[in-house]
Amino acid sequence: MYLSFNDQDAAVELLDIKEHEAPLQLMSLQLLQEQLDQHDQTFSKLIGYINGVSSVKQISVLSKIHIDKVKVYLQNLKSQGLVRILSRFS
Repeated sequence: MYLSFNDQDAAVELLDIKEHEAPLQLMSLQLLQEQLDQHDQTFSKLIGYINGVSSVKQISVLSKIHIDKVKVYLQNLKSQGLVRILSRFS
């Protein structure tokens, strides 16, 4: 499995993920990070807040990462089948 997170990913359509939605891990992202030997500090900050309860906006505030960058990471994780995006208003 290969995960790529870089500035070129900013071209990904971000409208698919809304600020009020909450991402839920479908597998342990901490274990994934260890297996891939990822040293991506942004990814490391995000994974602790992906819990199915915190909204995208809350994750951005808590992790101190710009919301558009959070959306890029989540979009990538979603496309890999590693997270599911839950509506908090259903």
